[in-house]
Amino acid sequence: MTSTGFILINHQNAVGWSRARYQSMTNVSDSEVPEWVRQSKVGDKVVCIDCKPRGNDTTSYLEVGKTYTLRGVIIWSNWVGGTKPPGTAFFLKEVNRPACSTDGLEHPYGWDRFKPLTRKKTDISVLENILLNSHIEIPEDA
Repeated sequence: MTSTGFILINHQNAVGWSRARYQSMTNVSDSEVPEWVRQSKVGDKVVCIDCKPRGNDTTSYLEVGKTYTLRGVIIWSNWVGGTKPPGTAFFLKEVNRPACSTDGLEHPYGWDRFKPLTRKKTDISVLENILLNSHIEIPEDA
C-alpha cells in the first residue's frame, strides 16, 4: 500500500479524483474482506442486499434484489461521518449518484451492500444421454 492512501483498483471514468482526498490505507487488512470482493473487477455483476440510506443520504438509489454491474472498484476512506474504516467500495454502471455536498465527489457504495451474482451451472447430461441413447429411424424416402 502506498503512503498517499489512494488505491484505485479498477475504475472507468475516474475523472476528478484527487490523491489528497484519501487517508492512508495501511490499516486495511485483506483478511477482513471476502475473497469475492478482492477479486472484483469492472464488469462483474453484484446483487444488492442492503438499500438503506447511510450517513446523510436520504436515498441510496439502490434496490434490494436488483443486479448491478461494477464500473469501478476502489479503496475508499471518505465515508460520510467517518464511521467506517477504509475499505473496498464499488461504483455501479446503473447508478450515478449525485456529487456529495461536502466534497463534490460521487461516493461509491461499500461492498457490504452486495453479494456476488452467482449463476447456477445447468447440468445437461440428462439431455445428452437422451440424445445419445435414442434411436431415431429416418425413413429412406425422406
